[in-house]
Amino acid sequence: LGAYLGYQAYMQSLGRDYTAKESFAVTAHDGFYGSTYSRSGLWLTKSEPVEIWDSGKEFTVTNTETNEAHSGLFYEDRLNELDKYTVYLDGNHSLVRLHNPDAAGQGKLLVIRDSFSNCLGGFLADSYETVVLADLRYYRQSLSELVAEEGFDRILICYSLGNFMTDTNMVWLR
Repeated sequence: LGAYLGYQAYMQSLGRDYTAKESFAVTAHDGFYGSTYSRSGLWLTKSEPVEIWDSGKEFTVTNTETNEAHSGLFYEDRLNELDKYTVYLDGNHSLVRLHNPDAAGQGKLLVIRDSFSNCLGGFLADSYETVVLADLRYYRQSLSELVAEEGFDRILICYSLGNFMTDTNMVWLR
């Protein structure tokens, strides 16, 4: 829900249409403890459900590590793992490309982000033909070259505040 509300606010700030909340089929999967649960030592924490919001559109997801196209935004086999957050875009990758053929002509968006945007990326892909998510912890190519090659219409920097304040990888933005 938080990622959806962020998507909605972002699209409203641009004066663009966004997919209505009611357009998504939402399924909840129990047993989500968070990505750092195993390392935290706080094993008495209760789990909460992880939600999949599916608009029913056909997407293709490609990450630069494998360069293999995956049909759909969700990797549902990951729901059987301890870190269920990897259901969104297969977890952390240096560069992830989301393609939405239903949004042809709706623009290209570059999102410079941390892992909290894995879930947000799917919502953004609902309203753009192409969304590219770059994680500066892993992406070591020139962002200037990427921007020049891809011809993005917009660039969004989207971090959790704690990560943004302590991330030493911002140097890669030159």
